[in-house]
Amino acid sequence: MSVPHSDIYCTQCDYHGRTNILNGGYWYYHEGVFCHLDKQYGWCQNCNGLVPMELLHDLNDQLDDALDEIAEKVSRLVAGKVRFNFTEASRSETESTLGTIHAIKLKYQIHSKRKGQERCLRCGSHNVTPAEEFNTLRKRIDEVGQTATGYRHPGCGGEFVLVPSAMRLRISYRPKCYTFDGEFIDDVLPNPRYD
Repeated sequence: MSVPHSDIYCTQCDYHGRTNILNGGYWYYHEGVFCHLDKQYGWCQNCNGLVPMELLHDLNDQLDDALDEIAEKVSRLVAGKVRFNFTEASRSETESTLGTIHAIKLKYQIHSKRKGQERCLRCGSHNVTPAEEFNTLRKRIDEVGQTATGYRHPGCGGEFVLVPSAMRLRISYRPKCYTFDGEFIDDVLPNPRYD
């Protein structure tokens, strides 16, 4: 599948970037449990560029939705177990549900303990700030025409402008895994059942 993207230009210097930096799978891994890593656009002083950064936020709404989903799965499992026979399919669904519970617990722990300590997902630095204007445009960033973002280029003062690219990207991404503390792990690949 190919995906659209926009090019990012600064109005006062030769800075050039792309909006596809958030594409691909990002995961946390801790004690055998994987959970999806939420990300956002940010400006990293160390990388001197727009980067993917962690998004650590209040999870109450997400937690409610996830618990509702789990309750629905468990209800289906219980309804199917009136005869107490565990089929292979129900065993797999039970394992998946347990994996989801473990992933939610891990995500909640990470977000509640590290809020305000977000990292750049490129270099690992804490010297990163959210690019709120990009994050606001995120859902429709590649659908609009040339757009002034309102985001000022740190250190330059120019404004970033988005220009939709005629080229669609077809890229295969290798999943990226991070520790509980947001440090990159190179040798662990996620098990997608627990997303």
